[in-house]
Parts: sequence; C-alpha cells; structure tokens
Amino acid sequence: MAPKKVLLIGAAGQRGQQFFSKFRADKGFTISGFVLRKTISQNILDFAKEGQIYFDIDSALKSQSYDLAVITTIHKGQDELVEKLVSNGVQVLKEKPLMVDAKNSDSLSELILKNGLNSVLVSAHRPYLESFASARANLDKIGEVIGFDYTFNFALPSVTSGWRGKKDLAKGGVLLDMGYHAIDAILNIFPDIQLDDTVFDYHYPQTQGEGLEDEAHLKFSSHDGLSGSLHLNRHAENKEEIFKIFGTEFNMEVESHEARITDFNGQIVERFPTEKIDKIDPFIEALSGECDWDWKESTERAIRTNQIIFQGYQEGSWPSDDH
Repeated sequence: MAPKKVLLIGAAGQRGQQFFSKFRADKGFTISGFVLRKTISQNILDFAKEGQIYFDIDSALKSQSYDLAVITTIHKGQDELVEKLVSNGVQVLKEKPLMVDAKNSDSLSELILKNGLNSVLVSAHRPYLESFASARANLDKIGEVIGFDYTFNFALPSVTSGWRGKKDLAKGGVLLDMGYHAIDAILNIFPDIQLDDTVFDYHYPQTQGEGLEDEAHLKFSSHDGLSGSLHLNRHAENKEEIFKIFGTEFNMEVESHEARITDFNGQIVERFPTEKIDKIDPFIEALSGECDWDWKESTERAIRTNQIIFQGYQEGSWPSDDH
C-alpha cells in the first residue's frame, strides 16, 4: 500500500515540528507539502527537502492531492481551513478545538458528518492516556458514581501574552483553550452530562480588555442525578490537573501518570500506574489503521465538547459586560 500523502499546515511552530518529526519517521506517510506564513524563514530549507512549500491553502490544494492534512496553526482561521480541506475530500488531523467560532459550529459539524465520521480528528489526547482508560475501566469499583470535580490549573506568573492574549487571534480564553481538554476527558467517561452554569473571571486588566477569561468554573448534571464541576485557571498559585470521581463506596483520582482508588479518608486502596506515551502516537495509529479506533464516538465527543464550550460563552456569567 502506498504511503498516505500529508499536507502539514503550520509546520514551523513547536507543535508543527513535533508532527513533522512523527510523520517523517513513519513509513505509512509521506510529507508532500507544507503551508507556511511568508514571514517564516526558520527551517524552510529543511522543509523544502521533504515536500513542496506553499504560502496559502488554495495553492496547496490546486497543486496536488493529499490524503491527510495536519493543522497546527493559531485558532484564527482554523474553521475555514477545515471546511476547505474536508470539502476537497482531505482527512484532517488538527489541534483542539474542533471549531473555533460558534457561528461555524452547526455548518461545520454537518460537513464533517456528511463527509464521513473519520473526516476530522482532534488531537486532544487525555481519553487515550492509560490512566484515564484505567479509570473508565475500573469505575464500578467505587460503587455508584454520584459526582466529580475536575481541576485544571496553570501557574503562569504574568498576563497571557502572544496570540493567546489577543481576542481576534485566540477567539477565547481558558474555556476554549484549556477547557477543551478537560471537557473532552469528562465526556469520555460521562457522555450524558449537561452544562448547568458557567462563571468567568479575569486576573488582569489586559485580558479583561480583550474579553479573554483567565478563570472559569463550570457546573454539570445528568438525568440520573450525577453532579460535577470543572475549574480552570491560567494563573493559579500551583500547576495542577486532577480529575476526582466520587462514589458511594470509594473515590477515584485520575492524573496523567496514574489512576488510583481511595477511601473517604484519602488513603490509597488500589493504584493503576501507567506508562508515559507520546501525545501524538494514538492519532498516528488511528490514521494508519493500526488500532480499532471508534470514529463515531470520537467525532460525536468532539462536537459535544464544542457545544458545551459555546453554551458556556453564550450563557455564562461575566464580571462585566466586556467580553
């Protein structure tokens, strides 16, 4: 079987470099083209040795055909890229989120479903970490699940800078950026949850001026009585990410390196240590057909994750009307 032809969009960035190395090393793929900004000069000769260089998506699509496009650009413009690629029959692997603008949500979701459930894959990796898989597989050991609490904190010491600090480029603050990962992980275990309430806050006048929240708190529930919360903070005192699930007999705690069952005093009852994997590997395996990937589940979860994010922005409470 001939290797799949890959178009890498945003190759010069850190994440783009990671995808570049992965696909170049895999014999199941060949990098046929790169889409770069005209201002990018770093490593351009290295890219030219691997494939044709383009400075816009239209030129790349007119020049040759591709089996797969990888998008690692900033948020602005991602929706338009996905729409063009999927409409041209190109499978897409992209950085989160699935969609950037709420106004594109319904049309892009319909386009993805129309062109096949495997037309777009979002590289949000938490559900494929061994610790999260262990938690899901052993959830019955904690009795009836009654609630959860997910805390995801960065500890950035100063105001958000770069493109994430500009509303026109980022399109959203912590809910769109950090929240996508957490909501994706929550839905992987609790697919029927509904968003009840969202509260936003700012830490700096600059981010308030841009309408880019530094902090968000979400509350969830389900028809069977489950309740949960999600806390996102880009400027917390300590960096932390932990998913706590509460049962009638024990609790479950999930971090990237392990899942563990604890009693109500916090004593560990059972541990599920995990091996560290590369965050990109699960998606390379899915695209190469090396694993039994559930495209329907992953696509529907990506669409639902975006719906919850947009609902939070539309219905949430803000400290002022400037957002």
